[in-house]
Amino acid sequence: IDPIEMMFSSFHQSLEQLTVYYREHGMSEADIKKTVDGYAEMLRMMRIIMPGAFVMCAPLMAFVNYMAAKKILTKLGESFEAFPPFTMLQVPGWILWPYAASLFAVTYYYQHDQASWMYTLSVNVQTVCSFVLVLQGIVLLYWFVETKHKPRWWANIGIALLFIVPIFTQIMVYVGAFDIVMDFRKIRPASRFRKQR
Repeated sequence: IDPIEMMFSSFHQSLEQLTVYYREHGMSEADIKKTVDGYAEMLRMMRIIMPGAFVMCAPLMAFVNYMAAKKILTKLGESFEAFPPFTMLQVPGWILWPYAASLFAVTYYYQHDQASWMYTLSVNVQTVCSFVLVLQGIVLLYWFVETKHKPRWWANIGIALLFIVPIFTQIMVYVGAFDIVMDFRKIRPASRFRKQR
């Protein structure tokens, strides 16, 4: 039994039912085709980035499990060293290199060979790197709010926008990348990109 294949098969069956539903409610064939093709493309991308999604889920699940275990064991008298403040989190600077390489590779293989394993690999690398850079952007957002003594809900709105406005996610990717290069919080070691003050 392949649960992933079963899941995508059910999705494609839903698309067929959706086509019938739209047709019964008077939608034009051109609009039906445009809408269904959009959903089909989304499903295709979901299948492609499935490995990257698993890679991202693993550390997230480990972190959630750790925090739950820590809460329980703390009540039993155990002590744990606290994590550094969230606003001081910094992702490795080298993440920019695979991200940049994946951008070029995705652009090239999208135009020449979307069925190749290199395209799938590039999309997954880009997805994972984008997730890491979004995390860095969120950290910078909360740091800015905290440093400027602004209401915390400003940053919370930014988190909500990630799920509501797709372009905002890409903006946060660039914000995270610029924070790595420019070190707005002045907490990274000196590098050739900047001078440590």
